[in-house]
Amino acid sequence: MKIALGLLILIYASALDLKYREIDDKSWMSLLVLGLMFLTGDYARAGSGVILPFAFSVGFTLATVAVLYHAGIMGSGDCKILLGVSALVPLPMHFSIFPIFSLEVFTNAIILSLVIPFFFFIYNARHLKEVRSLREFLVLFLGYKRKGHDIRSYEVAIEGEEGIKLFLNTKNLELGERLSTSRKLWVSPAIPFVVLITAGFLISVLFGDLISYASVTWGI
Repeated sequence: MKIALGLLILIYASALDLKYREIDDKSWMSLLVLGLMFLTGDYARAGSGVILPFAFSVGFTLATVAVLYHAGIMGSGDCKILLGVSALVPLPMHFSIFPIFSLEVFTNAIILSLVIPFFFFIYNARHLKEVRSLREFLVLFLGYKRKGHDIRSYEVAIEGEEGIKLFLNTKNLELGERLSTSRKLWVSPAIPFVVLITAGFLISVLFGDLISYASVTWGI
């Protein structure tokens, strides 16, 4: 029941992230409340031994996402969802090199996200002949070209008067900001990371974290 309810909430949050590139507070707070409810039930059955894993999971995840958020690596909604996951499922369900479940989910999401740049590169292969520098080659992995006045609500221009920006701070992004030009510029879409977290959650439930699963299955 814990996993089923958690997955339903994550699917709901994923739908919001896909449509709006943001989630509401009900999503992560529902995960947190469910985690506290199940903790209460576990405490009644098993005693105080369940409190320490819960506290460590939430505390460690909170510290981790705080660093990632302030570094501009993750958005606030992604951080909150991951915190909710840490409260719902504190410990790994399979053999894992990670001490808590939320780290499994996070690393699975990161591994899945590594596929996206290669799709961009395949899509942008026709621009290879235009490449004149390393920066122009790397941008092929980050987005695609669109007219400045046609930038969509989930996109941000990474090319401007100062050239191409390869690194963007999530806290300073101006999504959907259209430019007064019909020239095609490099833009990058905001990745709906909650979708990847949801996929990572499901993989963690079924197999564990992909790194540990690969090490056990293939002896890596």
